[in-house]
Amino acid sequence: MAGTYFEPVLLFKKVFYPNEEVALGSATYENSGDKNVYGLQLLLGRQMTRGKFIVDPYIGVGVRGKVYTATTHHMVGNTVIPRTDEAKKFLPSIHLGVKVGLSL
Repeated sequence: MAGTYFEPVLLFKKVFYPNEEVALGSATYENSGDKNVYGLQLLLGRQMTRGKFIVDPYIGVGVRGKVYTATTHHMVGNTVIPRTDEAKKFLPSIHLGVKVGLSL
């Protein structure tokens, strides 16, 4: 049996980067960073059965947004200044692939 489908996909992923300890003056501070990824994919595929195997080729387009956040500490004179930076990226994406499964 074969069937064609449309699959909208919403996604969110949070990535934590390892913290880094920094000695400034007589104290220790921790620099940190993380990344949030948001996305929307619009996929079109066809699922086909070949014996016990299920083959599912698909193609699609999407868009992804990434937000990077980093907190760092810097020494200015005798004062430690924490600084938080944020960078945003939005990227289009193209999806092409094959999912393979086994019918039980």
